[in-house]
Amino acid sequence: MKVAFVILHYLTIEDTRECINSILENISYRDYEIIIVDNGSTNDSGRILHEEYDFKLNVHILDSIENLGFAKGNNLGYAYAKKVLNSDLIIMINNDTIINHNNFIEEVIKIYY
Repeated sequence: MKVAFVILHYLTIEDTRECINSILENISYRDYEIIIVDNGSTNDSGRILHEEYDFKLNVHILDSIENLGFAKGNNLGYAYAKKVLNSDLIIMINNDTIINHNNFIEEVIKIYY
């Protein structure tokens, strides 16, 4: 089962970094992707995220020219996960969330599938 995390980012780069890194460092499941939606950040945080994560094969950064708001920003990431990456399970996660359990995805699959 292909899994995608969608993280909406706006300005607060430290929160977003901690969230991304918690997934990269703790998730043991093999087939997952991370989609970060920079929701029109007016600081350099979107550019910095590209510099820090573009080299990661399972991290995708989408740039919105304008702030789409919470729902539309998340919808942009969801559509990418579904239509481009063909994800079976899409986990919408706030950028201030930390994943500490390496079996997080397996537990979610047990509950919902």
